[in-house]
Amino acid sequence: MSKKLLSAILSISIIFCSILGICVISGSASSIIDNVSKISPELKDFDSDKKTTVYVWFKDSIDMTQINEKAEKIVGFTQETLEKEEKELCEFHGEVYINNNFTEEYITFLKETKERRHIILEKQNVLIQKQRDLTKEYYSQYNDEMLILTGISEKQVIYKSLCSPVIIIVAGNNEIKKLSENENVEYIGYKDNNEPKEDFSSSPQAVDSVRYAFAWR
Repeated sequence: MSKKLLSAILSISIIFCSILGICVISGSASSIIDNVSKISPELKDFDSDKKTTVYVWFKDSIDMTQINEKAEKIVGFTQETLEKEEKELCEFHGEVYINNNFTEEYITFLKETKERRHIILEKQNVLIQKQRDLTKEYYSQYNDEMLILTGISEKQVIYKSLCSPVIIIVAGNNEIKKLSENENVEYIGYKDNNEPKEDFSSSPQAVDSVRYAFAWR
C-alpha cells in the first residue's frame, strides 16, 4: 500500500472519529439540557439535604377516542346520535321573536318539545359521567404503573390525580434529578405547601391536561 493511500485512509479515519465524537458529545449535552428543562426553576438550586413537595407530571398516553367509544358502547348510544336528535328537535321554521318577545308559536314549540329535550339532556349527562368514570379508572391504574416505572415509593406520595397523569410527592434534590432522567417523566414542578392539591398551575403542562380534567375531581 502506498504512503499516499495510507495517509489518505488515516486522514479520513481521524475526521470520521472526530465527527462521531462530536455527535456523541452533542447527543449527551442535548439529553442533559432536556432533563434540566423538565425541572421547574424553583427546584434547580434546591438544597440536596432537604425534602420538598413537588408535582410529577408523567407523559400522557390516554386515548380519549377509545375512552369515548367504550363509554358509548356501555350506555348504548353515541354522541353523534344525541347531536342528531338535538338538531332535529331544535329545528323551528317559524318566527321566534316579535317585538323582542317570543312568539306564541315558538312558546308552544318549546312546551311540546320540553320532555324530549329533557331526555336528550339526561342521556348526555349519562354519557359524560361514564366518560369520567372510565377516565378515572384509566388514570388510577396508569399513575400506579408510573410509580413502579419511575421507582417512586408509595410512602413519598401525598396525592394521586384521577383525571390527569400527575402525582404529588415529597422528594429530595437527588431524587428529583433522577426522576428528570426518566423517560416517563414530562415535568417536575415545585408545589407551594399553601396551595391546594388541585392547583397544578406551576406546570406549563397543566394546560394540556385540562382537556382531560372535565373540571371535576
